[in-house]
Amino acid sequence: MKKYLLGIIILLGFSPFLSNISPVHAEDFQKPIVESLSEFQTKGKLTHTIQAIPLHVAAIQNFIFKNQSPVTSMDVMHSVYPNIQPSELANMTADFDDSLTYFKHQSIKFTKVNGIPDYHIIVNELRAKRPLLIQLRANVPYWLEPESALLLYGVQVFPLPDGSANILYICRSLNHIDQVTYSGGGERNFNLLANEKGQDPTIGNITYSWVGTAYGFSK
Repeated sequence: MKKYLLGIIILLGFSPFLSNISPVHAEDFQKPIVESLSEFQTKGKLTHTIQAIPLHVAAIQNFIFKNQSPVTSMDVMHSVYPNIQPSELANMTADFDDSLTYFKHQSIKFTKVNGIPDYHIIVNELRAKRPLLIQLRANVPYWLEPESALLLYGVQVFPLPDGSANILYICRSLNHIDQVTYSGGGERNFNLLANEKGQDPTIGNITYSWVGTAYGFSK
């Protein structure tokens, strides 16, 4: 009897807090948003290069402007460094911001932001059939590839009742393994060198963070 009364007292004591809890109903959840560019369903042969970012810049150009002559990473390099001989350019690379000047030289408009754009922007870009260009930076010093890039070609968004969302980002790498990561931490832990780590244990601790994004490529 005492235990029964104690239970009633505890329940009554917590009743003000319980009354403030709002129940979550099925109708509070929105349908997932799924967007993907079908052209990326098949992965081509990897390109082994030190020009990772120019390679992905060229891929953006070739994908969006299909009616123009294809360009290569060397075309991007020559645009960025017009006064350097091709023989020297072959042993060089360009960082993310320098590589983006290629688009400016081609009168191509785009937007560059630090970090990750709102998922609404990503969804709208993919619906417009435009992949996004992701800037990656190594989390520890790595002389061979301190920066890299990915093509964001798919997203799955799971909106939550509180207005936030769980997001799955689907990315293509042209010189490494493809990357799929979730929001909430995965954006700072791209295991870009997963395949190479089996052959070189000295790079076992190298991961990459998503530090910038370019999108909205148009004439």
